[in-house]
Amino acid sequence: ETDPSPADLDAMLALLRDKGVDVLIYNTQAVDPVTQAMLDVARSAGVPVVEFTETLPDGVTSYIAWQTAQIDALAAALAEPAR
Repeated sequence: ETDPSPADLDAMLALLRDKGVDVLIYNTQAVDPVTQAMLDVARSAGVPVVEFTETLPDGVTSYIAWQTAQIDALAAALAEPAR
């Protein structure tokens, strides 16, 4: 529940801008201005974004199906050719 230091945030945003990461895993259940900035930069840079949740989302009743869908989404993003 603490924000990253300005230096850490700058370093992460630079990694995203420079495509120094293969994918951004974005927790849709923990959105704030810092995470939104990372999402925006990743999308602008063409870095694939995979939306994850840390708890079972509303309407989903199967833990296995939920986790399988998250892993499948990550595998698909990692298989995408670099943009």
